Amino acid sequence: MDRNKSIDALRGIAAIMVMVLHVGTSFLQLPGIKKHGDGLIDFLSTFDLGRIGITIFFIISGFVICKSIRGLKLPATKRFLMKRFFRLYPLFWFSMLAGLIFIWYINDRDISPSLILANATMLPALFGEDFIIGLYWTLETELFFYLLVVIFFLAGGLRNPTVLVITTLFLYLILGIFNFVPQVSIDLPHWRSTPYHLSLMIYGILFRYWYDQDSDTSGSYQYLSVAQGFFLQSLIIIFVPIAVFLRQGLNPGTELVSDAIAYLTGISMFAVGLYLWKRPTPFFSYLGKISYSIYLMHPVVLYTVLFFAERNEILGQWHISVYLIICSIFSIAVAHFTYKWIEEPFNQRGHEKADKIREGKFNESTQ
Repeated sequence: MDRNKSIDALRGIAAIMVMVLHVGTSFLQLPGIKKHGDGLIDFLSTFDLGRIGITIFFIISGFVICKSIRGLKLPATKRFLMKRFFRLYPLFWFSMLAGLIFIWYINDRDISPSLILANATMLPALFGEDFIIGLYWTLETELFFYLLVVIFFLAGGLRNPTVLVITTLFLYLILGIFNFVPQVSIDLPHWRSTPYHLSLMIYGILFRYWYDQDSDTSGSYQYLSVAQGFFLQSLIIIFVPIAVFLRQGLNPGTELVSDAIAYLTGISMFAVGLYLWKRPTPFFSYLGKISYSIYLMHPVVLYTVLFFAERNEILGQWHISVYLIICSIFSIAVAHFTYKWIEEPFNQRGHEKADKIREGKFNESTQ
């Protein structure tokens, strides 16, 4: 079995799901397109493909990241942060520039220095600024997870199932406070769900240890084995969507129910895909390889096509399937080049710098 290809293929499918949601919800707002029917919107109101895709992304993040930081604490942390920086930020900054031009500028939206600087950190919500591209909120969550991973690693708890499960329970406490304590006002919806999304990433960590049959766990207060930790974490992460069903019923028109269905579907798709999709076709593997580029660049393609569709009577009259095909083709094409020219070279640069940190530590130890 080639696990990396399975993970890549799942990434590719997740990226396409997010794109389909964004294209559907954006283009079906135009009367000339909506007249052909609301079937896609009805489907998306029950099965939120975007949230399913994001759920898969979050689990994969935990599954992959937990094995990317190891060794002596300080140099390993430096290597980890170096690789993550070059992996995320260069392409992110390019997508910011493209978003400012093809989404904000052409639509006459106000652009301020504070907007640009806040977004450049990948944490604009902390500075009270809007996201230049809406899906950037997931990258903010990703950074929070990296911080959590570093804390786990430095404290010796990254490979301790007990610590990981207890942390998830603490995140659930925060989740409950954010959503059910009126005195704690959280204006941003994605912040209210961040504790749950972090728990999905921790689930990915425990899934990886269990999947690898990894018995090399360590740390004090390690009362749970890897298998026990994974089993408990599995029960914990399905608790929230099941609780939604018990509270809201099975009404697919309810947003919370749609979210619950999406979370359960994403969790199931990851597990089933990992085990059964062992030999994906090269096309899906490549989609996964460029999935970060697809994820960041498809809104630029989408809003550019939408700009012309809104202003041209002929371009704004086709069936939604036409726009899905157009946006998919151009998004994959753009992603191919941004991956080749930006993402891959900078990712390689990050690994080279991380290797120098390792070599420097080795040289110091041999002097």
